[in-house]
Amino acid sequence: VLECFATTGDADYHLRVVVQDMVAYNRFLDEFMFRIPGIRYVRSNVVLKEIKTSVALPF
Repeated sequence: VLECFATTGDADYHLRVVVQDMVAYNRFLDEFMFRIPGIRYVRSNVVLKEIKTSVALPF
């Protein structure tokens, strides 16, 4: 898990995770996420490609 944000809207939290492949992601869900009390479901989005990444502020 690289980042975790508490958010408004449909999702309570957004996590950014890095895994080797989808098998590893499924294992992460089964062995970690779904064992945390209070987690009912997980909605996943998979990044297809990076368009722009920047951490520097433009000033």
